[in-house]
Amino acid sequence: MKRKLSIFLSAVFAAITFAGCNNKPQAEETPASVSANSPLSFVYENAIQTNWASSLFSPDENGLLYVTDPADTEGTNVIIKTYNIDGSPQKEYTVSFENVENPPVDYINITFMEIWNGKIYLYLAERIYAYDIAAGSLTEIVNAENILTGAQKMTVSAEGIYLLGAPIEGSERINKSFTLENDTNIFLSYDTKALYRISFEGEAKRIDEEYTIAFDTDEKGEAVIFAFDTKKGYYFARPESDGERLYADFGGLLGSVSDMDISPAGAVLSGIRNGKLCVADISAADISGEKDKPIGTSDFLENVYSYLPNDVKCAGDYIFYRTGDTVYDSVQKIYRLDSKEALSKGSLVIQTSMYLQIPFSEGYEINLRQITEEMFALQTISGSSSFDVSCFVTNAPYAKNMQSSSAFCPLNEIPAVTEYLDNCHPYIKAACTNKNGNIWALPICLDVPVIVYNKDNCEKAGLSFSSDLDEFVNTVHTASQMGCRYDCIRYSFKDRMLLQYLSDHESFDTEEFRHLAVTLKEKCSDDVFLYDSMIYSDLMDYNVSKKLGLMEYTDHRSYDEIFFTLMTDSSMQTDYLADDDNLSAAPLPRLGKGKNAAVCTFMCVNSGGENRETALMYISALAKKLSENPGNIMLTNGGANSEYIRTLRDIYADSDICFAVPYSVYWDDLDEYLKGSMTLDEFIQSADSKMKLYQGERE
Repeated sequence: MKRKLSIFLSAVFAAITFAGCNNKPQAEETPASVSANSPLSFVYENAIQTNWASSLFSPDENGLLYVTDPADTEGTNVIIKTYNIDGSPQKEYTVSFENVENPPVDYINITFMEIWNGKIYLYLAERIYAYDIAAGSLTEIVNAENILTGAQKMTVSAEGIYLLGAPIEGSERINKSFTLENDTNIFLSYDTKALYRISFEGEAKRIDEEYTIAFDTDEKGEAVIFAFDTKKGYYFARPESDGERLYADFGGLLGSVSDMDISPAGAVLSGIRNGKLCVADISAADISGEKDKPIGTSDFLENVYSYLPNDVKCAGDYIFYRTGDTVYDSVQKIYRLDSKEALSKGSLVIQTSMYLQIPFSEGYEINLRQITEEMFALQTISGSSSFDVSCFVTNAPYAKNMQSSSAFCPLNEIPAVTEYLDNCHPYIKAACTNKNGNIWALPICLDVPVIVYNKDNCEKAGLSFSSDLDEFVNTVHTASQMGCRYDCIRYSFKDRMLLQYLSDHESFDTEEFRHLAVTLKEKCSDDVFLYDSMIYSDLMDYNVSKKLGLMEYTDHRSYDEIFFTLMTDSSMQTDYLADDDNLSAAPLPRLGKGKNAAVCTFMCVNSGGENRETALMYISALAKKLSENPGNIMLTNGGANSEYIRTLRDIYADSDICFAVPYSVYWDDLDEYLKGSMTLDEFIQSADSKMKLYQGERE
């Protein structure tokens, strides 16, 4: 049962001097952020759903909303209620299956509902029925049981009825990583889906694409599919017309796409593990397949927890969606947005050298360009105009050079930026401010390594976590000898200790480093500093199950056996563990300045970028969003007010952002020393020689 729960939970969650920047945007130009509770959203109070899986909704072309009401369904009847554009109840229809041929058994379990041309189309038990609204009659029009199984979406248009689902034959399950032609790696988890167009007379035609993921029909009634190409990545196409492909770059905005609906603004994409709705402007694009720059995707709505296809519907200028107040909420409401008010036309190129999950994009179209570290450093510092925003982490090998670069716009006068940094821990603002007093970067994420531990287990075992290196290492040894279950991987521990040491030293020839090096070699072996990949999963399963009220399905034993884990991901620390009363946190041992080594992700605006003003407005909107996020652990009052979060907040407050020395200065030689192929004095001589060369290059 635990395996099934893990799959469910993964589905719910499975993420630089300054020139030419004098024209700053005005505060009123910054787009308003939109969320499920935004004034831009209209909620259908009278159509509140008692459970997210218990009913369906669908608008017609005029915005009249149809909702099934299983609570009022009895016998062979299904009740469908309608709501006007102002939310007021309109007509109610009683759809009876009593007189249809081969009546279904479960009348409540309708899978899909679509409204088209005066009829309500219902998909139930592999059969499609049409209810004529004017005549009040129901007829079966298609039997799809010999075409596909497990249908996932249905649309109706003048071209016929489109169904997406698993074909009767030729199904395939894929879980693998693909390397695209641009060297991007994408992991695809996929069960074969086939798209069929079925005439109103029942004739079915299969529409084949390589890996079809989602689809919808456009204003002409033609199918637009969203699919995956193993050589070039995700794309849109109209296979029944020109068939040409438009490749899409999501810029790290989406998790797994579960559905797509066509609106006047383009393709509205919904998915799992992202909490956002995104739009790709496919209507205005040149679908040629030869396009140099793939189309980007902008998110325009956050805090939308879309669990199933058909949780988002587009009709006319409106976007209808269903969501709860939180990702754990089973009580859902139906909302409506005017797409013209919610969507922005701004477009930006964000350049990075790492895998990146872009934070909420505030409605801007984001084209994420991932390049090598060498190219990133060269293009960023040289002031190339090919990108608008740089995004990097401070433990990247080029990070120290970013601090002294003259390629970034100052952000002091950009609305919301200074206010945001004033609310952050002081050392964060200091790291974002250069020697001239200019703010050169916006911090969007901060990760401080911590030991998360089970208070009861560790207290009973006599395990405590000291800031002294020797005492900390002895604790790990004791846990190893006792056979405790823990995760303190040697690589991560070594990396963070070196990062912390080098934040305060420019030489390895110190007694402090000699002691660290000997400790790493003689006491931090792989059989003591263990790696247990399942601890992360077991912690998440337990705490998310608790939030969802599914504790009876959780394997308590796996959770109860955990003693401690080394964790570097702030989102995991705050999102899933915040309310666990049995957890606490401790910092790693202190070296150098005696501060915890924090790694920060920065965004910087390219002073030579083609869309500089748009980029500055984006940074302003993003700073405002980060300021308003109650879970933002960078803020002095960020995170929940639980005991665990208060402990974590204290650790984050007593930290410092570390800008890395390139691994090439010391990493390979350090490994040779740890393996015994090089003496400590030989390592120090070699590493210090490289360090002097590196410092000379920087100067």
